[in-house]
Amino acid sequence: MKEIKVTIVLGSPASNCAKYGVCSIDESISDQEWDRFMPQHHRHVKATISSENFGKVHLCFPTTVMLSVTAVMFFSKKGFLVESSCALPEGICKQLNLENGSHLTPGVYSVMETPNAYSVEIPVGIISKETFSDAGAHFNC
Repeated sequence: MKEIKVTIVLGSPASNCAKYGVCSIDESISDQEWDRFMPQHHRHVKATISSENFGKVHLCFPTTVMLSVTAVMFFSKKGFLVESSCALPEGICKQLNLENGSHLTPGVYSVMETPNAYSVEIPVGIISKETFSDAGAHFNC
């Protein structure tokens, strides 16, 4: 299983990164940057993204450098809330053998907690860029 190291801004693309979900995913982090990562604010986290189950991506959020307010706000026992779709960057789609235009599907998803991380599996929708934009969702998250 291929794991891609990323940084994520938590929030809703439809709410200008306020509220809940995955607002943006940045795959341009080097191994050195990953090792030295420190959050810039409570919505900024590092994660790995992988896909072993067709139609889902697995996000793993290490808690070792996560701010405590982040854990409380976004990783509750009620689940991880994704309020609006967030498109996966083309590079991630390519590396995980997902179709371009794949996006995280809104919903509430179970959070698995280990001593050092939170893990969430989120279904991936596939939709064309034109349809995605017409639907009022935010393709470029």
